[in-house]
Amino acid sequence: MMVGEKDPLHDDCWRLVDRLKKLNKDVKMTVYRDLAHGFLGYDIPGGLPMTRTCILEAGDMLKELFNKE
Repeated sequence: MMVGEKDPLHDDCWRLVDRLKKLNKDVKMTVYRDLAHGFLGYDIPGGLPMTRTCILEAGDMLKELFNKE
């Protein structure tokens, strides 16, 4: 799970991660400093430079998930 530190849903994300862990699900959380809700949508000219890093890391996380068996 990915969430921005300044996302108003930040606490809800942590609660979801805790619930999934209690169900023995393989889950991890990445918190991005100083980013707000919807930060992945700011990969545009004049947007947030950090967003590109977040998108690449999300791709790496998906690859990791799809390669698990």
